Amino acid sequence: MHDDLAGGGDGDDLRGHRLADAAGHLVRLTESRDLTDVVLVGRSWAGYPITGAAGRLTGRLAGIVCYAALPHPGATFAGRLGVPPVAVPGIHPGEIAKAVLAAG
Repeated sequence: MHDDLAGGGDGDDLRGHRLADAAGHLVRLTESRDLTDVVLVGRSWAGYPITGAAGRLTGRLAGIVCYAALPHPGATFAGRLGVPPVAVPGIHPGEIAKAVLAAG
């Protein structure tokens, strides 16, 4: 399934769209369709909402893929957002980043 985040289309007005809204949209979409073994894929800014949604979808999530969405080495998503990091069982951001970078 493919879904554009609200405000993500060409010419969309991004005012009023928050990160929490985008993550919540992904959670509601996944839960309303009773999806399991979900792999969330986010490019660029979408890496943030998929990471936020991942923490709320642990029982349904098979993985996340961040394409051109990783913070610089030594930085974290949470750090860029100015919030404390959240541990998600089974998801190890440092290992994901290394695997993505190694794959080219």
